[in-house]
Amino acid sequence: MKGLGPQIPTKAPPKQSPHFRLYARKYAKSNAWTLKVKNPEHSHDSIENIMVHPAFRKFNEQETSQTAQMSESLLMPRKIWAQLCSQRESDRPVILQYIYNQIKKVKKDKVQGRRPIDALIDTFKEENFVWSSERDA
Repeated sequence: MKGLGPQIPTKAPPKQSPHFRLYARKYAKSNAWTLKVKNPEHSHDSIENIMVHPAFRKFNEQETSQTAQMSESLLMPRKIWAQLCSQRESDRPVILQYIYNQIKKVKKDKVQGRRPIDALIDTFKEENFVWSSERDA
């Protein structure tokens, strides 16, 4: 609205430098490749600490299985986080969101594509619970 304060720009400012691009082309007859580099300069400064990159923060197999076991034991994500932080030998950070994602994956694998209510009913059947249910047509 005009006259109610400073104008907010509608366009983003231009980027400082275009992105690095690599074009590849394979010739069918000679089976040769041609590579063409456009703007070989990288678009940002290098990272001083590589440990902040997501590839280095991912869980290894042991941490993944340990997180799954602790979540099945109904430990709270904060407790799992504290346990993993205390056991990690390197200075790689443990991200709490990775724990939440792992718990979600464990739950998804546990229901095996079924609806959660169907998985619960199957659990009741396996554990010989006394229960009853009704389904709409």
